[in-house]
Amino acid sequence: MRQVTIILLTIVSIVCACYFVLWCLKRSKSHNYSSFYRIFSNDNIKLLDTVFLDDAFHYIAGIDYPSVYLGNRLNSSHIKIWNTETREMTSKEIKFLKVANQHNDLVVDSAHFYVSNTNESLIYGGDIADWIAHPLSEGISFIQFTPLNHDKFALISLYDKENTITRLGFDNRKPIVFPFKGLLKKQIDGIFCTEGTLHYDKKSKRLVFVYLYRNEFLVIDSHFQLHRKGNTVDSISQAKLKTAKIGNTYALISAEIIVNKYSYANEGYLYVNSNIPAKNEVLAKYSANAVIDIYALEDVQYQYSFYIPNFRKKKLTEFAVANGRLFSIQGNYLTAYSFSE
Repeated sequence: MRQVTIILLTIVSIVCACYFVLWCLKRSKSHNYSSFYRIFSNDNIKLLDTVFLDDAFHYIAGIDYPSVYLGNRLNSSHIKIWNTETREMTSKEIKFLKVANQHNDLVVDSAHFYVSNTNESLIYGGDIADWIAHPLSEGISFIQFTPLNHDKFALISLYDKENTITRLGFDNRKPIVFPFKGLLKKQIDGIFCTEGTLHYDKKSKRLVFVYLYRNEFLVIDSHFQLHRKGNTVDSISQAKLKTAKIGNTYALISAEIIVNKYSYANEGYLYVNSNIPAKNEVLAKYSANAVIDIYALEDVQYQYSFYIPNFRKKKLTEFAVANGRLFSIQGNYLTAYSFSE
């Protein structure tokens, strides 16, 4: 019996050692790019509120302060609305006039809401007064969807086998799509190397595209022309990917490092959750927090950084900013932090 116990303890020790080595390798890989410094200001960060959610499938669909709208990846017709002032949570159901696939993404923009489905090339829209979804566009393929106003939208679409920022408008309810080629710069394959997130900042009336695998973001004016190109504080200017061409398309073989995990544009500023620790950061503290870097959209200059601490050992998996507050999803919780913009 004693010999069996010793063998089991030995096996457990070996497994734990292997996990530790793998963790160290993962941390050291991102730390290899830590040739830059951050300016930190955490004096004004304060946790204001937390809300327990039924599951970990909720996401922030939009904010019209004091209301925070939450979508659900398992049930795309179900919406939760959190009033940050009264702390009241209400639920709504989207009513589709046409049968809709459940794999939808919800965006709430002031008095309007939009439901998009990239697999089915569908876009629905409606008013939050009745939550009835009307078909807006069918058959126009896209990868990302960002509303600019109630009848004009920005898309990421495939044109000439490359990711392209496009404008979707309507002429007598007929969808009109216009591509703006050349905004996204190809480095490897034109697909994976140009992956990123598209935002719209109402204050500056500008689009912001943040690359996923390189230290770059684009500020685009209302005419879909490049206003400025900015760089995040890290030094990864080249996407570190391996792709393979299979038939007429590309497949992602491996991605060495994600640079800009999550981002959000609001009130003339860009907020980026970076995946790269700086030279002046302690790795233990970096692992216990999510770092947010702030950039001004007008001159694309870096402002400062702050930490959002892990909540119940969960890092944020997305966030949004409104009215001097940062809202994030951390595990099964919606969290709200105050800070000075």
